[in-house]
Amino acid sequence: MQECLALAGRYEEIAKAFGPPFASATAGQLLGQSQYFLGDYASAAASLQRARAWYPMIKTARVVAPRDDADLQVVNSCYEAVTLWSLGFVDRAIRAREDALKEARDINHPISLCLALAFPSSFLLVKMGDLETAEQCINELINLSGEHSLIPRHAFGLCAKGSLMAARGDVMSADRFLRDGLQRMRETGYRLYYSFFHAEWAMVLASSGLPDEGAAEIDAAQRYAEESQSLWCLPEVLRIKGEIFLKRDPADFSVIEGHFQRSQTLAHSQEGLSWELRAALSLARLRVAQGRPAEATQLLAPVYGRFTEGFYTADLLAAKQLLDGLPAAGSA
Repeated sequence: MQECLALAGRYEEIAKAFGPPFASATAGQLLGQSQYFLGDYASAAASLQRARAWYPMIKTARVVAPRDDADLQVVNSCYEAVTLWSLGFVDRAIRAREDALKEARDINHPISLCLALAFPSSFLLVKMGDLETAEQCINELINLSGEHSLIPRHAFGLCAKGSLMAARGDVMSADRFLRDGLQRMRETGYRLYYSFFHAEWAMVLASSGLPDEGAAEIDAAQRYAEESQSLWCLPEVLRIKGEIFLKRDPADFSVIEGHFQRSQTLAHSQEGLSWELRAALSLARLRVAQGRPAEATQLLAPVYGRFTEGFYTADLLAAKQLLDGLPAAGSA
């Protein structure tokens, strides 16, 4: 991924010197995409915003994307959505998701529409707790990608369906969809999101009463995330690892705590506030289970307090509910 970032940087230099507006917009999008996958969310947001600034100049001369590629503006809005959510700007992320979906529908371009229905309209909505809208988007993604033989997008849709089923507590269906989707990702070599969904599957296994199998799979997910520099999802992989070890041996507090702490530390260093909140929630719940509620407040309250929007979403609601039952910060 670092090589991709370097190439995108070189492309931007050439675009600035010689390229038309479309080239500069493409350069910003390529940089933002690489920075996102490397977990450099602030830089990604800035690059994607630069790309967006070129839209008025290229809009009138816009050519619909080739049938074998996604539209630039749709791609940019999709990555803005997931980047903004990672930074904790939940409402702005939702608007970017809606922009991507509208743009893709307006140009009637199946590849672009599949992209808009994928990560920003499945993963994000599941994590936000909007399961009904997520299901509609995921089902449309599976049907559309199947109709047009877009196999990598179809594999993504199956994995997303598995994550949705897991969120609803249907671990049997979640296992089936995630196994199938991951297998198809391996067959096609489409691995941008492989570590993330592999970790989701590991958690499903542990939740199905197979904690040892879940532990083996989360180790594999972590290895691939590190080897492929999929740093965007590594905090969540580490958090899930802690949750799996909690199911495997609830008394092994030091190991469990170590995974949660590493997850939170990494997310904080990336400025990934939404990922940091998920890690802080897991660690705070562990502190409560240890009979240390005051420490739970000290861990969770500062992270929750840095949010300025999105308080209706699942993680923020869960954090508020937990904090409401804990001692106030600074109390004995």
